[in-house]
Amino acid sequence: MANKKIVIVGGSDAGISAAFAARRTDRHADITVITKENGISRCAIPFVLGGQITGKTWMLENIPSLYKQSDIKLIMDEAISIDPNERLVRTNDSSFPYDSLIIATGAYPFVPPIPGRDLKGAFTVRTVEDTLQIKERLKTSKSVIIVGAGAIGIEIASALRARGGLEIKIVEMCDRILPTTFDSDLSRIIEDKLKDAGIEIITGVGVSELLGDEEVMAVRVGDREIPGDMVIFSIGVRPNTELAKNAGIEVGRLGIKTDDHMMTSIKDIYAIGDCAESVSLINGEPAASQLATAAVLQGKIAGKNVAGDDATFDGVLCSAIMKLEFFDIEIGRTGFTKEYAKTREMNVMARKTNSLTRSDDYPGAKRLDVELIFDIDSERLIGAQMIGEEGVAGRIDLVSLAIKLGAKISDLTRIKNCFNPPITPFPSDDALLVGIDYADRMIKRIKNRKRSTGSSGTPSK
Repeated sequence: MANKKIVIVGGSDAGISAAFAARRTDRHADITVITKENGISRCAIPFVLGGQITGKTWMLENIPSLYKQSDIKLIMDEAISIDPNERLVRTNDSSFPYDSLIIATGAYPFVPPIPGRDLKGAFTVRTVEDTLQIKERLKTSKSVIIVGAGAIGIEIASALRARGGLEIKIVEMCDRILPTTFDSDLSRIIEDKLKDAGIEIITGVGVSELLGDEEVMAVRVGDREIPGDMVIFSIGVRPNTELAKNAGIEVGRLGIKTDDHMMTSIKDIYAIGDCAESVSLINGEPAASQLATAAVLQGKIAGKNVAGDDATFDGVLCSAIMKLEFFDIEIGRTGFTKEYAKTREMNVMARKTNSLTRSDDYPGAKRLDVELIFDIDSERLIGAQMIGEEGVAGRIDLVSLAIKLGAKISDLTRIKNCFNPPITPFPSDDALLVGIDYADRMIKRIKNRKRSTGSSGTPSK
């Protein structure tokens, strides 16, 4: 029997993960990865630009040799079409037959169609080439304008502030930074810290034009001209779906439509990573994570399946962790914000608490702020946001697991955690557990009030 032919289009996180998962599952399959550029650890980019990361591991230069060791063929070329009837992927230079195909074409950075967008000194943040060009420009730049105040934009601003020697401004069209990632009260805390560090933040208005002859010299924001010799667009990304769409594969609003095996509307063709539409783990609605963690997991699932396994992907929570380098602050989130949950007509309650990250009598304890979001009707935990100098990642991961398992408040009140003064606060003092206990009491009161009066009760703000 001939070895199975597996072709993967795309060579970043999702494609890399899929290739190695397929090889681990089927030692004899003929696996080919087609990509027009080397992969990159995009989460590292802010810290490369800030100078905190000085090595080259973020460029994933070891991947080609790992492919070779695993008998995976790497083709540096651009896939230009897919023929599902002939089961063929065509590139600029050749064509490749497949039994199973994985599309991992990623996403492209969005830049608004404004005058001056092509001036020298204006950059997007996505590829190795982008990163190296920005690093070179930073050697002479005096004033940087970051357009977009999402996670990457905020991390870049903080990392550049830690680098020093630059005037930094952030322009965000929404009325606050991190508008879709955090609830407004927590994003305001982060915004105040950035302002205290000397970073100017302009919200509620967008950049309408880049000004300059050959090189950018300023941007127009409303009726203001803001000087800057460098502009970094960090507005977000759009899924690369053209290859799939031209092949007749169904594409949704957020990306290529997939089922729980990551298979598309055409049998034996899968889509993973930033180009793929998935579903929310909380309410099953279409969702797109566009985060490395989801891309890697989707890659594992699809890689196993094309090699003969039967693995499933149940959805995304958009769990994320950020580091504001200048302040040494960690910011994490998972699931729904309370503001988004309300747009889905969920009856929610949110509770903010804070504690120290270690025992209060142990030196070096740091403050940790936690907000938990619960659905009152189902009593399920549906989201969390945290800010602290340490201890955020582990707690966000714990909450993510609880949401995935459908944990109710009664389950969470029975969490059994460890304690040691240099590492954790006493259990009764931990902000996460304090928030859970408070939510348990409040939900019981609301439910009791509803039973006694027939009303729905009033969620806590």
